[in-house]
Amino acid sequence: MNRVLVLAQNPGPGQPFTRKDGKFNTGSTIGKMHEWMSCVGVNIFSFANTYPFPGSFTKNDIDYDWLNNLAGGYEKVIALGNIASEALAKIGVDHFKLPHPSGLNRKLNDKNYINKVLKECKEYYENRSR
Repeated sequence: MNRVLVLAQNPGPGQPFTRKDGKFNTGSTIGKMHEWMSCVGVNIFSFANTYPFPGSFTKNDIDYDWLNNLAGGYEKVIALGNIASEALAKIGVDHFKLPHPSGLNRKLNDKNYINKVLKECKEYYENRSR
């Protein structure tokens, strides 16, 4: 089994993570992430943000040494969106980039696009070499 890290941008005020029935709110960013990881076949993963605080930040605010140490402990790293992917690329960490699962991302309206990127992510996950 691959040790997987999912890396996002930074926390947002967003919607509640769970509904009253205890299931993930798939309308929230984190709910969508859990839905996607399930589709990819990743049931156990660690989660972190490139920047730990909600609100605006610049790329200079990212602690790249911390990020490099964190990512080094995982066999597979999945970035959610451009900010996380660019931060990982800057420090040379191999990763797979998924689109950011925000409700504001219009690409998520295209089911064929989502199915394609989830299939590619699953192939990345199932490839045992890093």
